[in-house]
Amino acid sequence: MKKKEIDLLKTKNILELDKQIADLKKEMATFKINLSLGKIKNVHSLAQKRKDIAIHMTILRIKLEAEKTKEVKVGTL
Repeated sequence: MKKKEIDLLKTKNILELDKQIADLKKEMATFKINLSLGKIKNVHSLAQKRKDIAIHMTILRIKLEAEKTKEVKVGTL
């Protein structure tokens, strides 16, 4: 992913990120099937899909942690 794409991900909300992660996981599953059937020759793109999922999950985790700290700060006041 490019820097601009990552910056766009940071602007999305939690539900959108969660939906994109689910879509990427479905794509990766079909990609693995097609790879095992010999329809796809580019093995490197599987690793790239894994990295994309990891980036999405990292941004989602950061957003969830930020939400937790907001709730804790509001609750303690």
